[in-house]
Amino acid sequence: MSISIKNKRKGGFSLIELLIVISIFTIITTVALFDQGKLNSNVLLTNLAYDVALTVRESQSYGVGVKYASSSRDTLGGYGVYLDTTAQDQIVVFHDIDAKGGYDSATEEVKTYKFLNQRGNQLAELCVGDTGDVLSTSPECSDYPFGRMASTTSITFKRPDPEANFRADGKVVSGPVYLVLKSQDGTNCRAVVIESSGQIRVEGSDSDVCKKTTTP
Repeated sequence: MSISIKNKRKGGFSLIELLIVISIFTIITTVALFDQGKLNSNVLLTNLAYDVALTVRESQSYGVGVKYASSSRDTLGGYGVYLDTTAQDQIVVFHDIDAKGGYDSATEEVKTYKFLNQRGNQLAELCVGDTGDVLSTSPECSDYPFGRMASTTSITFKRPDPEANFRADGKVVSGPVYLVLKSQDGTNCRAVVIESSGQIRVEGSDSDVCKKTTTP
């Protein structure tokens, strides 16, 4: 009598199958991490835009609400914010002591907000409405008529009206003003818009000014 013994093959992964599974896992992990980083960048940029908008709103409330300067009880010149494209990580709140409608020196400074922990997100451009063609030698900035780039911009508010007053590169301009914030690589954008009426809003990457100024 003969006895037949069958060898049973134990189940498991072959080397090729294991390599395929590892490759698929690596691809999925890479995509997930990339998307997570992009999501975090978008959130930080959006938060930064709203922080800037709230800072402008704060200066507006100071100007309309008659905040006293620390050194005097004079509110003649109102309050405002000052932005400079050479200092892309900050916004200055100032008291317009000399009532000239712009930020002149550190003696007018009330406080400075620094953009901290923003992964390179920064103020990229200042776009101003210039219907009077005051900045005619400056390059165009946005898709709306008479939009021009500026290096510095002061936005002031003075009682009793909430309207905004603008000075770009030391000259009075009509507005509105777009504060263009971008990611470090220039691929993402938010715009804080201040209208002449005093309205302040945040526009996303679908804003016309973002479409024109964002790196593809």
